[in-house]
Amino acid sequence: MIWVPLRIQTYFKKQGISGPKNKIIVGNSAEIRRLFAAAAESKSTCINHDILHRVAPLYYEWSRNYGKTFLYWFGSKPRLAMSDPDMIKEILMNTIKSSVWRRGLLRLMEQQMHLVSQALRSVYIPGFRFVPTEKNTERRGLENETREAIRMLIKNNIRARENSRNLLMLT
Repeated sequence: MIWVPLRIQTYFKKQGISGPKNKIIVGNSAEIRRLFAAAAESKSTCINHDILHRVAPLYYEWSRNYGKTFLYWFGSKPRLAMSDPDMIKEILMNTIKSSVWRRGLLRLMEQQMHLVSQALRSVYIPGFRFVPTEKNTERRGLENETREAIRMLIKNNIRARENSRNLLMLT
């Protein structure tokens, strides 16, 4: 439990991606709650479209501190946050070619983000994710479904790559 997060953090650090310090078991949950509480308490005096600091304070604060791409921890699970539009566009354009993406991976990710948003606003209790509540069951189901969709995406990409190699060998 200690070595895997350390290995993940080291891997990303070698690529120049850092983030807030990971705390064993709880990750950055306490800091995330603190940022949301501070954003909720702050009074906005002017009305404009610059709302990121209020609706997603962790992205606003940490992207200022660690850059457009950073690693943070939700419990013991790492999250890679990207705010570079070109990088996101490239990832989406490469991924959207797959039929698996069109068949629901985006929907699954959207549902997961909704549940993550709810979880970020609640108190983190270590081990509570194993209690069979309605939300935990929904989270687990979505996670399994997303993993399976990603496995299929990888499998299809490998198959497509093999097919293109076979076609190249015929010429």
